[in-house]
Amino acid sequence: MSNTAAGQSIVLVGRDMHAHPSLNDAVVISAMLRNSAPETIDFPLIELRLFDRSNQLLGVRRLSPEQYLADPTRAADGLTPGVLLPVVVEIAVTGSEPTGFEFRFF
Repeated sequence: MSNTAAGQSIVLVGRDMHAHPSLNDAVVISAMLRNSAPETIDFPLIELRLFDRSNQLLGVRRLSPEQYLADPTRAADGLTPGVLLPVVVEIAVTGSEPTGFEFRFF
């Protein structure tokens, strides 16, 4: 398993942010990731950055594989080439409401 190429090998295939369906002060961020490397890579550490309407940084959250995988016991398995990985994160919002976000992979 490769651990040096994870950041460069992850492709963000789709992404979305919307109001949480049952919590007033929260948003749901979802993304679909794909491993574009020819080999299995370690699941990345994901840095989620939230922005307001004027593109000012509201906050940063780092997520380990155990925090975003549906089955955290799979964290050591790695991400197989070509496999689509759904990531869903619920974030409580205080202060300014986020209108944009960015993922970084490490």
